[in-house]
Amino acid sequence: MKTCTSCGQENLDESTFCGRCGESLGEAASAVPPPPAQPPGAQPPGAQPPYPQYAPPYPQYAPPPYPQYVRRPKETKLAVAGGVLVLVGGVLALISSFVGLIIFSLFSGGYYGGLYYYPYSFGMFQVICGVVGLAFAIIAIVGGYFAIKRRNFAMAVVGAVFCMLSFGSMGISSILGLVGLILIAVSSHEFR
Repeated sequence: MKTCTSCGQENLDESTFCGRCGESLGEAASAVPPPPAQPPGAQPPGAQPPYPQYAPPYPQYAPPPYPQYVRRPKETKLAVAGGVLVLVGGVLALISSFVGLIIFSLFSGGYYGGLYYYPYSFGMFQVICGVVGLAFAIIAIVGGYFAIKRRNFAMAVVGAVFCMLSFGSMGISSILGLVGLILIAVSSHEFR
């Protein structure tokens, strides 16, 4: 065995260069006495640390897990039908509230054609009811839109409730709001 003069590595007799540091192993290299024994795990002075065991250059391939298919419930047209009913009820309530607001604001109180029509306070009450009816109708229309798009279940329900609370066109909008609310509640699983 030939011993390297620079790092102290023992090499085979037929080696011409050191396997660790690459130094030339000549005739003089074999004459060098081996270095003193060192405790296990200690490296000789000036020696490079041993090469680590290399992991493969790429991670081991693991096939992806099979996709888990989630069975989505079948989409029905109940939410759309409920939204259309709420939307129509909201439009009817909007028209009747607007017409009522115009009529009672024009003819609220005072003399009309020589006859005393309504007291001023009653006309003002009708105007306030018309404004509230307009607000309810607008909320119902927005809720009907959300129900048709299946976007926001809470807003669709609120729109249907406000459609029920608005008395438009002889109570038709209240009936449409009730039926729309039932259809929206049945199809609650279809909303995102």
